[in-house]
Formats: sequence, C-alpha cells, structure tokens
Amino acid sequence: MFPGDAPGLGVDLDEKLAAHYPYQRAYLPINRKLDGTLTDW
Repeated sequence: MFPGDAPGLGVDLDEKLAAHYPYQRAYLPINRKLDGTLTDW
C-alpha cells in the first residue's frame, strides 16, 4: 500500500457534519500508566 503524499491519508473531514457532534470528554474507569500498562481505579 502506498498512502500518497496528500495529508489525511484518504480521510475527508466534513466540518459541517462534524459540528453536529461536539466533543464530549469521557471519564473511563481505566487509566494508562506512563509505562503503557492499564490500571483501574
């Protein structure tokens, strides 16, 4: 596979459509430590 030179690697972003789904931060009961392992609260 050759991804090409254009940014986005073939993913188009429709900003009008994305505006209907605002970012909401999620708090999950797991956390990733600095060494990459996962832990729960």
